[in-house]
Amino acid sequence: MEPARSEPKPGYFYVLFWGSLALMLVFATVFALERLNSDAGYYFFQTLNRCSLHVEHGRFVLALAEFPVWLGVILHAPLIFLVYLYSFTHVFFHFTLAWFCARRLGEYRVALLIVLLQFVGLRESVFTPQFELYYGITFSLSALALLRSTVLIKPVIRWLLFSLAVFFGITSHPYAILILIFLLVFQKLQTGKMPLPAYVFVIMELLLYIIWKKWMVSDYESGKFNLFFDHLKNGEWKNVFQWQTLKSGLYLLVTYLLVSQVLFVSGIISGLRIRRYRDTAWLLTGYAGMIFVAWNMFLPTYMDRYFEQVYFPVSVIAVSWLAFFPWQKWIVFLIPVVVLFQFAGMTDYGISYKRRTEQMDYFVQKALAHKQQKAYVTEASMGEMYAVGNWSYGFESLILSQARYGKSITITKEEDLLFEDNIRKIKPDEYLFRQWEKVPYSWLNPVYFQLSSGDYTVLQVHKPVQVRKTFFP
Repeated sequence: MEPARSEPKPGYFYVLFWGSLALMLVFATVFALERLNSDAGYYFFQTLNRCSLHVEHGRFVLALAEFPVWLGVILHAPLIFLVYLYSFTHVFFHFTLAWFCARRLGEYRVALLIVLLQFVGLRESVFTPQFELYYGITFSLSALALLRSTVLIKPVIRWLLFSLAVFFGITSHPYAILILIFLLVFQKLQTGKMPLPAYVFVIMELLLYIIWKKWMVSDYESGKFNLFFDHLKNGEWKNVFQWQTLKSGLYLLVTYLLVSQVLFVSGIISGLRIRRYRDTAWLLTGYAGMIFVAWNMFLPTYMDRYFEQVYFPVSVIAVSWLAFFPWQKWIVFLIPVVVLFQFAGMTDYGISYKRRTEQMDYFVQKALAHKQQKAYVTEASMGEMYAVGNWSYGFESLILSQARYGKSITITKEEDLLFEDNIRKIKPDEYLFRQWEKVPYSWLNPVYFQLSSGDYTVLQVHKPVQVRKTFFP
């Protein structure tokens, strides 16, 4: 028989739920433009101009993130409305599934995990909130809730929803597959059994995914897979266990991901206290295994938005025990503290991203004053902010200018124009979408963007905005 599972009281969950939702909606409102950084802005921009859902690498959860914006594009909604809608979508998706797990399935602890993972392990990457793995983790947890729920649901509906959750989880990101397997094994260890349909759907969908990827893998994914397995083949994985790697890796874990480590250690102590030795061993194994996977891909040297995404599965495993070990009173006090602490860290980074937007807005106003539609800025003009300009600056500035001023202006960095001699190769009726990609005006959706034929000209700026130092590491 399954061990008795103490649950958080529904009242406690709903207070945490509504409080966390309110925090994230305020965040999504204040930092709506900032949440179009890099990949998030890329998919938003693709949806605007293609007037269709844009999915790459077979990661179908991207369509769910884009669906509300796509409807808005069809209806010719104002661009600034679509910017806010996109930011809100990434909040409502996760909280809607958390609400379903709690209200309809009675799985308050799984629902609480979904809410908690909107904060834990996240600081800078909340500004690229469309990341497929975040969606895939929520689907994986929803699959666990459907598997565990004792609420009466028609078997056909339960397993249909389970298969859909597994499908979106598996196809979202390879890390989501590892998390799903980890959760299902944890559940099997706790209950000693697993319904036959769960085996059938998971194994069948995994096999279909492997067959599909064997023939349809993208160059991007192929490069990532090859990087991981090449490190295993040529022995570079041994670098993971070198003292310098361990020292730098542990430093990142206990500084940048301090909250995740506190929760992980709390889980290990809780498991030992209640004598769940097998479950505790699995928690430790999953945690160590995920760190090995992350470090085998990229040795831990520093943390930024991309590497925060790489480490996110470590945080998922670190808090997973909350769905399996008996509920204890001290958790009631710990979780709100964690949410508020992480929200403070996210906001701290958000202020720095605001400075980036302020500088971009300043450039746009200068371009408007000089009647420049296609401009580039030098490193001297951007100052310390040059390092965070990144490859999405050209279309982010186009979105900002149109959303705030109703004018289409694209601003790029000088180094992007100099890359492979773009400045000489680009045509008057083209603009630099990304450093390695020139796009004709005809690709732009004329409802939102209109550029006049012409060349890129330097934007004369004399007051670079400096980067604000963050309080959190």
